Amino acid sequence: MNNSAKRRLAYSAVLTAGVICILTGIRWLLFLGLALVLVSSILSARRPASRKPLLGLIICLGYGAWVLVQSYREGTTFSREPVGIVFLVLFIGAWLWALILEWFQLRGLHRTQKDA
Repeated sequence: MNNSAKRRLAYSAVLTAGVICILTGIRWLLFLGLALVLVSSILSARRPASRKPLLGLIICLGYGAWVLVQSYREGTTFSREPVGIVFLVLFIGAWLWALILEWFQLRGLHRTQKDA
């Protein structure tokens, strides 16, 4: 396995874990999932233009920790709130779109390296 294949696998795994956490319906896992999605942008072949993902990661982890503490105090730490079907369909569509864009980006990088 070459380096780009390992990156693609790590990106896909972290992104998928984040989406699963978001779609469980538990509030504090939603923020953990958002943090995992932001971490996956570090592994992406597409480079962010600024440090916004890092700031977003810090905000998501901080707010997720606050929500975890509040829900622990209320006794609702593991209570589920159902996810709406529209949210579910749109979020899975965005997840698949991110994976497809990553695949095209790595495929384009691979072609330019072969041509050089």
